[in-house]
Amino acid sequence: MEHRPVSNLAKIRFAIADDSEIQHLFIDAFAKRVGGFDLVFSALNGADLLDGLGQLECLPQLCILDLHMPVMDGIESARQLRERYPSIILFGCTASEDPGEIVCMLENGVRKVYAKKHAEQIFWDFRHQIGVCTPQ
Repeated sequence: MEHRPVSNLAKIRFAIADDSEIQHLFIDAFAKRVGGFDLVFSALNGADLLDGLGQLECLPQLCILDLHMPVMDGIESARQLRERYPSIILFGCTASEDPGEIVCMLENGVRKVYAKKHAEQIFWDFRHQIGVCTPQ
């Protein structure tokens, strides 16, 4: 099924934690291609994400977490985000294929974990979950 961007809606605020700055650029480009998303904060690890969210006037609706990051990984980030900011929807995005690690992310509050090569699907799935996905 092919999707088309929706541009007449309020933008969905999102944040990302990934130790690859290139991945930040890819994910932001995917979000722009899908349309309707606004990257409000990016961090190189979970600790920086948590610190940064505490400084924002308005929290993002969505956070995308890498699994393997220095300082604080995606599993611990998810656990702490669930405690501090339960309204934020969490998705994982990782190169790991270890089922145990993926299950651990899910057990700590991540709704779904995507392979990095399928990161764009996060935005379509999020739209679908909140009822604004428009199939073409």
